[in-house]
Amino acid sequence: MSILTAVTGLYTFACYLMAVFLLTAKSNNKTSNYIMAAYFIVVPFNTGPFLYGRFIDTSPLFEMIRENLAPVSLPLLFLFILSKVYENFKLQPKHLLHLVPIGVIGLLFSYRFYFAAAPEQAIFRKNFIEHPEAVAMIFIFCSQMMFYIVATFVILKRFKTILLENYSKIGQYSHKWLLTLNVIIAVQLGLVILKITYREFGGSADIFEWTRIAMMLSMLGFSCWIVLKALHYPELFRGIQLDLKPIKEVESKKKVKSISIATDNPELAEKLEGIKREMLEKELFLDPALSIKSLADKVELPIKEVSSLINSYLGKHFFDFVNEYRVVKATELLRNNDLTTQQVMYDVGFNSKSSFHTAFKKQTNQTPTAYRNYIVSN
Repeated sequence: MSILTAVTGLYTFACYLMAVFLLTAKSNNKTSNYIMAAYFIVVPFNTGPFLYGRFIDTSPLFEMIRENLAPVSLPLLFLFILSKVYENFKLQPKHLLHLVPIGVIGLLFSYRFYFAAAPEQAIFRKNFIEHPEAVAMIFIFCSQMMFYIVATFVILKRFKTILLENYSKIGQYSHKWLLTLNVIIAVQLGLVILKITYREFGGSADIFEWTRIAMMLSMLGFSCWIVLKALHYPELFRGIQLDLKPIKEVESKKKVKSISIATDNPELAEKLEGIKREMLEKELFLDPALSIKSLADKVELPIKEVSSLINSYLGKHFFDFVNEYRVVKATELLRNNDLTTQQVMYDVGFNSKSSFHTAFKKQTNQTPTAYRNYIVSN
């Protein structure tokens, strides 16, 4: 048994095991589980020949259908990410548009393959890579991968912006997570393109074999990684409402112009002062789960108006706006209390050490520990 066959066998087993787990596991978001289960069921079909090719002779028609259906795994992965990003995500008829590339590929091969007799299909498959239809299929598949890499990055970047503008607790949502996800997808694309290039233009048989092995291992690692992340660290995929939009998008549609509140609009200045007063007097910032919606309810103003006042007119994300109050409170506790820095962190509303240190240093140019030591020494 070759290394490639063994790795493919392990990958296939892991995929179907994960699919069974996702279909049977209890979850508040069944849609995302079902989508990812479908992904794990479909993907092994793309790599099947590495496993059964040495033992079973399949018909040219079966192999062509298998290859033509390969692109379906990409939209499934994309829809899985959407279902995790948006808590009220539902599959709709418009999502069938993701199947258009498969339909186009089917049409490309319909005349010279699907409508041909069995002997002609066998000849076509034998010289598959020499046909223009094959080159077109490879181009469509690679273009599709590039599209979903870019689309995923745009969705996640937009997701992070909305979180910063609407929530004071974002935990482990960071550019590192977004970067990691897209780098892994990009590596997947690179390995696929490398494999296709070697298959089409020839090259070292050993390198081709190891490229296949590397591709299989990366696919296994990526699939397991993204699901385990979602299951063990659900805060990475905090669901937001589909109708939430970044403040810039909302204001561009309304054609809102940036103004100086103090001089141009006393009414807005008064409302903003009311928000700040409410934050200070009632210490709303101590709530780790404070969101722009809950703040709007407290000050009895529309969510969009509060969001505009903070994110646009103050030029701050809601996340940073709240953290400024938390840091001021933290400096008071560090000066006048014997609480540990970790206790102070929790008392002022932070629940992440990295977020606390980042926000504190941004505002004071010192870490909490360094700040306390400075106060004690002076």
